[in-house]
Amino acid sequence: MRRLVDGMAGWATFHQACGANRHYNEHLFYQHIDTLASGRQWRVSQQHPVLRSAQRGAPLTIDFVIYRDSTHADTKPGLAFIEVKYLRGTNPSQDLKELRKDIDKLRTVQPESLASSNQVLACGRPIRFLLIFAQEAGLNAIKNCNTRTHGDIAAMVERARTGDHKKSTAPAWEPISRPH
Repeated sequence: MRRLVDGMAGWATFHQACGANRHYNEHLFYQHIDTLASGRQWRVSQQHPVLRSAQRGAPLTIDFVIYRDSTHADTKPGLAFIEVKYLRGTNPSQDLKELRKDIDKLRTVQPESLASSNQVLACGRPIRFLLIFAQEAGLNAIKNCNTRTHGDIAAMVERARTGDHKKSTAPAWEPISRPH
């Protein structure tokens, strides 16, 4: 996963240095994430469907299910669930709400609940990542957002941004309380 993060950071930095004035959204990153993971001998499924029990609404998906079994030479099996989020900073409350939805989704989805789960069941326990892309202004907007319901998410993003999460003894997926 480190190579994936480093590769995407390099790609985003390159585009920023070129002065590319794009309207970013999370789907812009998909092709590059797929290319990086595939190049490292991972199988990639974008917008992988999750089976739901009699719920209404749009189909539930995971942005990426990345996996490999033990048939690849010189590799270990592995499984990763990845959600991608681009923080625009124009509406930090909405950004925080969307981050909470992605975190909740990552916490609850299990390999058995994926469509075509037989492909990933032999790959081990999943690791779960939320890849957040943002410009400085977007991160500052999240940091300064005055929210009662998503302050825990804003604090977690700020700890990740500053590197304070590395000093913590708390688990990587610390419990996030739900406001009542």
